[in-house]
Order: sequence, then structure tokens, then C-alpha cells
Amino acid sequence: MSAKEDFEKEFYEEETELLILVKNRCNNALYSDNNFLRPSVRFLASVDIKTGIFSRETGVIQWLVKKKSFKYHRKGYGYNFKQFGIYRLKVRKCISTEITSNIFNSISNRYMLVKVLNKHAHHPELEKLQEHYKKPLIIEKSFGTFNLNRELSCFEGIIDCFGEKIDIKLETDELDGDTADKAFTFLQKIYDNQKEWNEKLRKFAADELTDCANDWLEAGSNEDTPTKITKEEFAKRISSWCLLSICPDGEINVWYDDDDMFWGHTIVVYANISGEIERADIVG
Repeated sequence: MSAKEDFEKEFYEEETELLILVKNRCNNALYSDNNFLRPSVRFLASVDIKTGIFSRETGVIQWLVKKKSFKYHRKGYGYNFKQFGIYRLKVRKCISTEITSNIFNSISNRYMLVKVLNKHAHHPELEKLQEHYKKPLIIEKSFGTFNLNRELSCFEGIIDCFGEKIDIKLETDELDGDTADKAFTFLQKIYDNQKEWNEKLRKFAADELTDCANDWLEAGSNEDTPTKITKEEFAKRISSWCLLSICPDGEINVWYDDDDMFWGHTIVVYANISGEIERADIVG
């Protein structure tokens, strides 16, 4: 059975029409097999044309494209969906299955795209939501200004910490929400105790990764016995936080520049607001 047939078997054969308010443009796609990609866009609300029912349940629209048929990444994978656009679509509803993954909380409300019927559709409820989502949302705090990135469901800003500018990402309290009260509370706690947090995180990263840094040093050195990096030197060489992301459950990810100890990769330390540190990794 082909990838196309496998894909279509996930959906009922009956075709229906929906109006949707698109959350995000299509910037990537999953591999279906060697010949096909499975792009998708999420929607924030919908209207069933047949019943006229308006729903705030979020969902996903998916389709297949041939990998070699065109430069898909430049054309929205065949459909140039605009963020917060209202579209009328012909679709097929997915066959319900038990969902255990939390990758998409809306995965059960999933549709196969059959045809785009109208790229500039209208509906009063969807247009009211569209106006709301298009409006910038800015929060001012004593330590910085934060703008809501609705596509990523997080507030973004820059704060001064240790004499440097640090990028901040704060996940909203709920997916597609307008608040990040929990993450802001956690950020305030970290900001008020930044010296303690900085020392603890640097020490943990040094304890976990100094041996690995020396392996990289040896692999890239022209010397027979290059001078080894000590844990103290490692802790000093990594930059102050270049990115701090905080989740509403208290999970914290702190990103550091590696000072070329890992040839330009990034060091990430994973912790929580209780002060427990889980691990340190090299990424990028």
C-alpha cells in the first residue's frame, strides 16, 4: 500500500466543508515516506458549513505533497496559508483513535485537506476572533517589556542580567492563551536570585560537560597533549545566559554560548523552579 493510500485511510471518505481561522503558516512538514511529505497547519476555531455550528476547539489540517514535485518550502507546501487567515475548505474528518501523545492536544480534531474553496472567506464569529488575535499584546514589567508571539504561544522579551542582554521566552498559561502569569512569577523569582541561579547552573554544566569538552579539545587540537580545561575554567568561559525559557509547570531551560569549546554548539541546562537541575546537553 502506498503512503498516499495509508494517509487517506486515516480519514472518513465523506467530504465536508469547514470555515477555519488559521493559527500559523506552514513552515515545515513530517516525512511520510521517501516520496511524500505531510505538511499541516493548526486552526484556532472553525464553522461547520452544513450545520452552521461555530467551535472554539483547535484542530489540524493535513495534506500530502510530493517531495520532488516543486520547491515546496517556498510555496507553503502547496498551500500558502496566511496566519490568522479565514479559509473555506473541503475536508475529510479523521477516524477517531485513542491519542496518548501530547504533541498536539488537538490531534483528534484533525482533517485531510481536499480542496481550498475560498482563501478570503468571511464569518462574523471568526472575524471577531481574527481581530482579537491580530491585535498586539504587550506586558510591561519592571525588568523588561514582553510581546506575545501567538504562533509559538509565548511571551518574548529581553532583560538585563549580569550586565548582558538575555532573550526570554515565557510560555502562556494555556495553549493559545493571552496570559503567562505562572511563567512571569517564576521569572521574577529567578531574577531576584540571579546570582545564586547563575552559580548553580554554571557549576552543574561544568561538572557534567568538562570531560566532554576536553574530548572535543583533544580531537580538534594539533598538539599531542593540549592543556586540559578545568571545571573552574569551563564555568567561567560559558557566556551568561543567552536565552532563558520558562514553562507554566516550572520547567526552565537555560541556553549558554559555548565559547567554541564544542566548536560553536550551544549548551543547554534543564532545571525547574524548585532549584532541581535535571541535565546539561550540547545542542545545535
